Amino acid sequence: PQLFTKLGIDRSETLPPDAVVKAVTAGRSIDVSHPFPLTIKRSVVNGSLRIELVGCPYDRLAWLKSIGCFTEVIQWKTRVFIPVDCTEVLARVLAAHPVGASAADAAA
Repeated sequence: PQLFTKLGIDRSETLPPDAVVKAVTAGRSIDVSHPFPLTIKRSVVNGSLRIELVGCPYDRLAWLKSIGCFTEVIQWKTRVFIPVDCTEVLARVLAAHPVGASAADAAA
């Protein structure tokens, strides 16, 4: 999706949750643009691998926790994580925030 946007191609792609988990655990970060900018990335916290949601607005934290995400305060900053072995939680996040981009989205 990022390549399409950079080339100005108006094409939208969606990735299934399993593909997103595989990409993130391999070290890629995935950007979600709607309804708010969000990045899904791999993080290592206290020696354990985690999937982190970066850029979540504060008002969405309660919803994210209600679908299975968890938060930790690290260096005075609240960080949001998805359990690594729970693709159902990621599927719920992706249902609300589909992974993909188009040139029209980038122009907005």
